[in-house]
Amino acid sequence: MSRPKPHPPLSALLLLLGATFGCAGGEPAQYFDLAGAFARAAIHDTTAEPPQADGATDLLFLPAGSAVSFSFEGHPSSSLRTARVALRGAATRLEIHIATDESPELFETRVDRTERELVIDLPTASAGAMTLTLRVDSERREPGDGVLLTGATVWGVAPEPSLDSPVAFDRVERPNVVIYLIDTLRRDRLGSYGYDRPLSPRIDEFARGATLFENSVGQSSWTKASVASMWSGVWPPSHGATGWAHRLPERYETVAERLRDAGYQTAAFVTNLNASPAFGLDQGFDHMWFEMKRRSDLVNEQVIAWLEAERDATQPLFLYVHTMDPHAGYNPTEPFRTNFAPSADEMKPWKPRWRWPIENLPFFNDLYDGEIAQNDDAFGNLIRALKERGLFDSSLIIALSDHGEEFREHGGWRHGRVLHYGSLDVPLIVKLPHQEQGSRSSIPASHVDILPTVLDVAGLPPSDGEGQSLVAPRSRPVFSHLRLGRAPLQYSVFDGRWKLIQVHREPLRTLLYDLREDPGETNDLAAALPVRTALLEGLLRERLAQGPGDAADEIELTEDLQRSLRALGYLQ
Repeated sequence: MSRPKPHPPLSALLLLLGATFGCAGGEPAQYFDLAGAFARAAIHDTTAEPPQADGATDLLFLPAGSAVSFSFEGHPSSSLRTARVALRGAATRLEIHIATDESPELFETRVDRTERELVIDLPTASAGAMTLTLRVDSERREPGDGVLLTGATVWGVAPEPSLDSPVAFDRVERPNVVIYLIDTLRRDRLGSYGYDRPLSPRIDEFARGATLFENSVGQSSWTKASVASMWSGVWPPSHGATGWAHRLPERYETVAERLRDAGYQTAAFVTNLNASPAFGLDQGFDHMWFEMKRRSDLVNEQVIAWLEAERDATQPLFLYVHTMDPHAGYNPTEPFRTNFAPSADEMKPWKPRWRWPIENLPFFNDLYDGEIAQNDDAFGNLIRALKERGLFDSSLIIALSDHGEEFREHGGWRHGRVLHYGSLDVPLIVKLPHQEQGSRSSIPASHVDILPTVLDVAGLPPSDGEGQSLVAPRSRPVFSHLRLGRAPLQYSVFDGRWKLIQVHREPLRTLLYDLREDPGETNDLAAALPVRTALLEGLLRERLAQGPGDAADEIELTEDLQRSLRALGYLQ
């Protein structure tokens, strides 16, 4: 970081805490705590003695020669306040810098003496991303020299919270719970999410009486990591089921285990090996039927037969159905093939696992659409079967996907390779018990929210997971992760309008997208908006500082398992 420029006299920029603060729109309140948010800070020019923070005592110590930056969403009429600034060492001074993307050198000042109850007004007339940098300079750098800040906080006028109107529904004691997951379904292929082909009339009808989450994203871009997050309520680095041989550890109390222990009858019907008992994803299910890549209409036959023969009407039901018609290799049956991919027989020969001729792109899109329509038809038939058995109105029913699919939008095919929108954005539609009126929510939502939502609606104690109930959600960042096969380690942060992706290869790639202006994630703004980028990097840094969880559980990939994974198009 460059040396500070000449600055106005300190007296012109400093006010005692007793001064009056006022502005239109409300009174200032604390909204950022430097010591409490130290995990998200970026540290620069660190000497042998690094900066330290203690959130419990609200102390922040910056050694001479160090600098630290905090990036956050600034509010209007902001001020930096400290209960005390103590300078140690000869000619030690604290230099304070404010940067925004619009004004990289918006503000500078200097504190060169110990002060009590210090307040510095910051030039933030409007809200936006800002970086506050604290640098300590000194004539000499002896051990212990530096600046000790007590109670360093940023105050400002917070905007009114943007909350969705609560959805009206009837609380039901121990309601039935149904989760229907369509594997590999990207949300922009559904009519309820704006697609112009009539692929999903049944899902769209269901959504009209439910709550549709417009900004739902996967915890990863492949099945096992996302389903494990759904069951455990924690993101992939925490549960560790992130590679081919990893399984969900038994130490996690899953959705099914919580419901089974509360007296539910639990049953699952699964068609993807990566969501099967082989990888610990049967925990808590009294009954699990598994057959790889069975067509969704045939899965319905199994579900309905089980409901007829084994359903215990004296117990509440937890039913999980995992279909995967849209998963490669894209082979819809009639009439869906003729309706949506009538010319697919003209495409070049291809092998679903390895050879993907670029000339086949329009055919693959059509075939994928046909399989979505096929799965939509089966979803509608199952919903009808639930209604006929009195298992619809009073039930919590969640329809969603585990991940999407890439069709060369970012240079590749399929999924499990990147964290871009095509393979990460998923549908999430929640029907609460006796909900009749549909609604749409812009609150970011993800797989970790399924566990707390189910527990909330079922009237059970909350979990210690990382998600939130979608009954009354609040806006917060959503984090995703990918580390699979040859794909490099990747993280993403989605925070409303903005999305950041970090790709950990040499050199590290950091990508920033404005999803409001660029929903296709084609224009990387990381270089143009360094302050916004730093804000999201700080959120990710803070999330990773909470720890990756325990060591992952691994199993031996037998020849049968490897053969099954290859049949799905994985492994080489």
